[in-house]
Amino acid sequence: MDIDSQDSTANAPAINIGIKKHQFTSEKLLEDELVQRMEYGIPVFGLPLKVYQQRGVYGRQFILRTGRLDILATGDDNNLYVIELKKDSGYDDAYAQTKTYVEWVEADIAKPGQHVYGIICLNSPTDELQKKVKQDPQMKLFEYSISYTEI
Repeated sequence: MDIDSQDSTANAPAINIGIKKHQFTSEKLLEDELVQRMEYGIPVFGLPLKVYQQRGVYGRQFILRTGRLDILATGDDNNLYVIELKKDSGYDDAYAQTKTYVEWVEADIAKPGQHVYGIICLNSPTDELQKKVKQDPQMKLFEYSISYTEI
């Protein structure tokens, strides 16, 4: 059957799923994608990162006193990166949540001279979130989008 041919569904109204068509269906899928890239040595967020591993502790779904961060990573620069993922535009507290995790990692995990940075990755960040991150040199904000383009 030709996909351009008319059939009984051709006249059905299109369902507008809005921005969600460009999102992962769950944070776990986004996390899986990023971790797999790190494990294969593919840079993420423009950085050569690896999932944190120390004394049998693995940095995925890393448990802290203040919560559970999505990914704790190390860079070739020996710095630590707190990566917080949101499948959609995030929540109003994405910045505060990530900043809290960064401060905890600085206090409890980082070694002297080791810097800790926060990375928030989501779909369609709000203007407010963008403004907060731009004012904080310790934080970075990345927007992801899924698209499939016929060529």
